[in-house]
Amino acid sequence: MKRITVISLIVFLQLFSVNFAFAETKEEKQITKVKTNVQKLGIGPDAKIEVKLKNGSKVKGYVLNSDVEQFVVMDSKTGAALPIPYEQVRQAQGSNRKTGVIVIVSLIVLGALLLYFGGKS
Repeated sequence: MKRITVISLIVFLQLFSVNFAFAETKEEKQITKVKTNVQKLGIGPDAKIEVKLKNGSKVKGYVLNSDVEQFVVMDSKTGAALPIPYEQVRQAQGSNRKTGVIVIVSLIVLGALLLYFGGKS
């Protein structure tokens, strides 16, 4: 009986501690969201981005580089490379023409293949 109680207690404590370990704060969720958006954009002149910072300022340009702690935006006004830590970002929106073109071309090719092979049956 003692053994079952101890094992049950250990299992309960393990489950309880895992919930706290994986609980993200609102700020951590925001940082994760920004990182994901920046990664989806990619890098280079086609990766246009507009960043609103927590201090109220805005930066427009393209993503020059990104890593775990920050990303670098080539400012379209000044031409300066601005490193921006993820935790300073309130909102980041962007687009990448190359990604959009690849998706459109892929859909056209898929549609053509479906029409071609669909008509042969």
